[in-house]
Amino acid sequence: KQVHGAEAAAAAPAFHQPLMAPRYNETLFETLYKSVSTWSVETAIKFEPDAKRPGTKSGERYQKYSKARTVGEALFYGASCDDLLHDLHKKYLIAKVHLHKQIEDAAGGKAEEEKWQKFISRMRGPAGSSLKLKQKKKLKAMKRLSKLGIDLKAFKQERNGQETCDLQAQRLAADLAAHELLTKAEKAGTRITNKHIKEVLDLWAFQKNDARQNVLPENKTWVHSDTLGLIRDRMGRYMITGPARDYPHFIKILCKWLSDMRPPELSVDFPFTTISLNYGYSAKRHRDGGNHGPSMAVAFGNFKGGALCYWPDDDKTLPLEELRDEDKVRID
Repeated sequence: KQVHGAEAAAAAPAFHQPLMAPRYNETLFETLYKSVSTWSVETAIKFEPDAKRPGTKSGERYQKYSKARTVGEALFYGASCDDLLHDLHKKYLIAKVHLHKQIEDAAGGKAEEEKWQKFISRMRGPAGSSLKLKQKKKLKAMKRLSKLGIDLKAFKQERNGQETCDLQAQRLAADLAAHELLTKAEKAGTRITNKHIKEVLDLWAFQKNDARQNVLPENKTWVHSDTLGLIRDRMGRYMITGPARDYPHFIKILCKWLSDMRPPELSVDFPFTTISLNYGYSAKRHRDGGNHGPSMAVAFGNFKGGALCYWPDDDKTLPLEELRDEDKVRID
């Protein structure tokens, strides 16, 4: 049996910066966001020459795109969203937002416009989440780890290397927050509530999951979705998923919440093996093939939409596209 969480209030990092840089604070992140959000593809820019160390990958890339005269040209010549934000912060880049003279011979054309659209999409997040919100969440995780004096380099060496340093940092912060909340609740004899779960989900970072082909929205190749608990491999063997193994307090607080907040119509705790956490996407119509028995679903966070459509009388004889809208139950 599975319990499903939807639209969890967490966000994966939009770009990478030095984790413990003391100059990175909420005010700075907001300033960067406000600056970038005013740019257009024609915005005139100027780069400092030879600002990055030669012989490095970033230095070689900088030599290519630093000749750009507009934001669009910089993207066309190979700059990434990370590069532009980093260079803006370091003052390697000056954007002349109010310069009305258009540079007519800017390189790129259609390709340049496409890169700009990707830039905007990434700045706002893969599903509408703003860069401003993402960086606030990331900063919150960084502050928590910094207060505890955690050496992220040592932490990274203990992991299998499949997670980025930023992802590990935010997940570790969520796990530590869960441990703290569980300890306090146990000492006080209180329950784990929705507020507690929202607090840890605000710190959790999701990986891009391209394996859930049955839920992918149209024109999407991946979604933010994490599986915690037991799964079966192709050989039929049961195993514990990586996030559940590496962040035990995080999954424990989710399980404790389900027990403490058990619906009144259930006389016993809901038995399950796996938790599916999903963030920021509207799943297409699908059937979950591995479920046995009922599932439970809950949504956390501030969002629009998020309703669950369910066909209680589906006997799986009809193709999904032939299920009638009038037969579904819409759960808000």
